[in-house]
Order: sequence, then structure tokens, then C-alpha cells
Amino acid sequence: MNWENIIVQAVASAGVISAALLPVLVSTRRKASSAAKDASAARSQVQNSHTKNFRDDHDDKHTAVMSAIARVESDIRGVRRDVGRLADADVRHEQRIHDLEQTQPRNPTDRSAQ
Repeated sequence: MNWENIIVQAVASAGVISAALLPVLVSTRRKASSAAKDASAARSQVQNSHTKNFRDDHDDKHTAVMSAIARVESDIRGVRRDVGRLADADVRHEQRIHDLEQTQPRNPTDRSAQ
């Protein structure tokens, strides 16, 4: 083989390879450009003017919300205890009223007892 044939075959092969790769490279370039635009749009939606990192900011808020929920749960347990005590007291009062009614003589003119 002489050098001319090698160079011709190399140029022809490079042309075939370029023709095959060109659509792939163009498509990849378009996809990369589209991905960059999507990333930019996402950044503009989550980026804020705060000095704190987005994730750190939300972690702190999550911690504060969970603490508030724990306080509300504690308050609800306290209210339930109070309601239980009031219900128990109500039962005792009803029993005492019943006992008092049983010890009082009935008034024959009292029609409300009938």
C-alpha cells in the first residue's frame, strides 16, 4: 500500500464517521442546551434572596413545625385530662343530687315530681 491510498481511505473513513456522528452530536448539543434551560428555570423558582441555603432553610422550618405539633399534642392531652376530670366530677355531682333528692320528703303539692 502506498501513502496516497492510506490518506484517501482515512479521509473517506473520517467523512463516513463524521456523517454518522454529526446528527448524534447535534442532538446531544440540543438536549444539553434544553437541560441547561430547564436547570436555570428550576433555579429561578427555588432560589430566593435569603442568605440561607434552600435546604437548610426548609430543614429549620420543618424542625419548628414539628416542635409546634408536639406542643399542640401535649396541649390536647392536657385538655383530654381536664375533660375526663370534669366528666368524673359531673358524675359525682349527679350522684349527690340523686342522693339528696332521695333523702328529701316529697311534697304532695309538688306536681313537678310526677
